Amino acid sequence: MSKGNTIILTSEPKGTFQEGFVSGTPKPGHNMQIKAAVAPVGGRHTWEPATPSGGDGKPCLIAILTEDALQGKGIEDAYVSGTRCFLYSPAPGEEMNVRVGEAGGTGNALAIGDLLMGDAEDGLFVPNSSGVSTPFQAMEAEVLGADDTLIWCKYTGH
Repeated sequence: MSKGNTIILTSEPKGTFQEGFVSGTPKPGHNMQIKAAVAPVGGRHTWEPATPSGGDGKPCLIAILTEDALQGKGIEDAYVSGTRCFLYSPAPGEEMNVRVGEAGGTGNALAIGDLLMGDAEDGLFVPNSSGVSTPFQAMEAEVLGADDTLIWCKYTGH
């Protein structure tokens, strides 16, 4: 369950807002990366769901896909491949809704305070089992049923 109806929950965000074009059909809350070997269009890169090199929990850029408010889209509306997208890289301590999936062997329950690491396959965050980088901490308890559940989290900065 998410908090509110936006991805960015901090009232005065201090991070970095970015724009580009989306590849695939991710939803707001996914972590994104610049798509390799694709030239910028009008100075803006193409973004795809993040797949950190080296496996789950490896450090990577945190650029969370936000809702497309210019087209009246909400946090559950998937982007259409090739369209303009909006991203946000948070500052430590900021609160956001991010997409979480279940990590193999960690169960499907998420407790308040659990640390989350990046999943290597799909731009989701998963409960930390052995990750070096744990960029988010859960601010709510949740039983993970779907593989792209929005969860209220705090950005740890690492």
